[in-house]
Amino acid sequence: MPATPPALPYLEVINSFAIRRTQQFFMIGRLPGTAEPGMFAPIQLNRSLDLTVRITAIEEVEFPTENQPYTLLETRGDNPDYLNLMLGLNLGLETVQISVEGED
Repeated sequence: MPATPPALPYLEVINSFAIRRTQQFFMIGRLPGTAEPGMFAPIQLNRSLDLTVRITAIEEVEFPTENQPYTLLETRGDNPDYLNLMLGLNLGLETVQISVEGED
């Protein structure tokens, strides 16, 4: 009987934000499973088109009013329009799959 491949991790995004000075874009949420910097987060633009972004850092974030930590995924863009595009997507209250495959 073939082994079942492990389920891909995903981020249950609750919100997103950017730091323009450093060209960083962040998604915060719950991350069942494990992800690592260098993996990719395909952001669905519509039913047939995804924008794939490379995860550059992953941090655990704690809030005093929550008993479980959140995960903060960082991405970066060299293009000045990158942050405008990512902020325009208004990522929040959605699920983003994490993958080892993607393109910069």
